[in-house]
This record gives sequence, structure tokens and C-alpha cells, in this order.
Amino acid sequence: MTISIPPRIYIISGMQRCGHHAIISWLKGCHDPEPCVSYNHVKTPTSYNNYLVQLEDNEKQGVSYHFFNFENRLPFRYFKDYHRYEKIYIGVTRSFRNWLASAMMRNFQVIRYKKRNKYKTLSKYISAWLAMIKHFQTRNEYLHIYYDNWFSSQTYRNELASILELTLNDINLNYVPRFGGGSSFDKRRFNKKAQEMDVLHRYEHIKDKSFYPLYSQLCEEYKELCGEWY
Repeated sequence: MTISIPPRIYIISGMQRCGHHAIISWLKGCHDPEPCVSYNHVKTPTSYNNYLVQLEDNEKQGVSYHFFNFENRLPFRYFKDYHRYEKIYIGVTRSFRNWLASAMMRNFQVIRYKKRNKYKTLSKYISAWLAMIKHFQTRNEYLHIYYDNWFSSQTYRNELASILELTLNDINLNYVPRFGGGSSFDKRRFNKKAQEMDVLHRYEHIKDKSFYPLYSQLCEEYKELCGEWY
């Protein structure tokens, strides 16, 4: 059970495949037994406004904690003038090698790059990743959550819960969310036992994939550019 805290909006940003759905699920567990609602993939002003209408409806049903998920984008123009709730900004990142392995695994599965220049497309994706990391690290309003540490360390999760004035509750830690189809590698096969997934070594699981040479090239370029985030 949580410490008594005011109604909140959590504004979570991160690149796809960074694990933010898992972190949202965990945060909801830290609010247990209070009801929580997610608003997934805020992409346009229209979707944002529609979600605010849903928020008001959910509020009437007694929901006080709301999670807005921004994938591959930052919430620059959203919530600026919204003052009815306490706003918690969270930025989620992950080990570059594992993130890129998961992103490429997922995107090549759905043939997202079929008719595109794969290198050019992925290079733009990585540039967006770097811009997002810089944003999280230089803006004081963000709580920056590093997925690898969150997944592997109860101490780290406890520190995060303390910062958010929550009581640590790992009730949802082993749950694999349905959003995004689950893991890029395991789908939802590890639901209820998510801690058994080898998420910290995804780069080891793609060596036999056709895209591995491109993956290796991108990793080397990234390492030369900013080895401190490797």
C-alpha cells in the first residue's frame, strides 16, 4: 500500500523497446490497491484531447492515478497548462546494445523496413534516442529511470519508489504487459515470470539474424560517438 499522496499524472517518455510498459505496470503495482489507468501512445493533439476526456470520465469512477505514455517523442506541448493534478515526468532509457537488439528484432519482424534504406532509417532512430537521453539528463523535472538497473536491482527500485513517495511493491514485476505485443524476443511467454527473461543480454540473441551485420556496424559507430553511454 502507498503513502497517501495527491492525485497524479505520470508522463512517461522513451523510445520503443526501452521497457517503459513494464515500468508503468510496476508503478501501478506500487499504487496497489488504488485504481490506475494507462493512456497509451499519445501521438497527436487529437489523441491527447481525447485522452483528457477519458481521464475526466475515469476520475468520476474514482481513479486518481493516470499514466500517459509517449513513445519515440517528448511531451513538449502537452500538459503545460494542465494544473489539476500533480505531474510526474519520467524518462526511460536502456543499455544501447540491448535496446537496439530489441528494436531491430521487433521492427524486422513486422517488416517495418521492407521498402526503406535500413541504415538511414535506423540512423535517424538512433539520433532520436540520443536526443531523448540528453533531454532526460539535462531537464530537472525528469526522473530518469534506467531500465537495466530497474529490472535487476530491488535496491534501485526501492530508491525510485522512495523518490516518488511510494512504498515499494513488486507485485507486477513478473507481469509482461500486453502493450506492444510483449517482449520482442519472447512475446508474453514469460508472463508471471518476467524476471526469468534474459533482457540484459539481448545482443547475444541476435548473432544468427540476417540483420546482425547492420546491428554490429551501428553499435561500432555509436561506441565511437559516445562510448560513455555504451
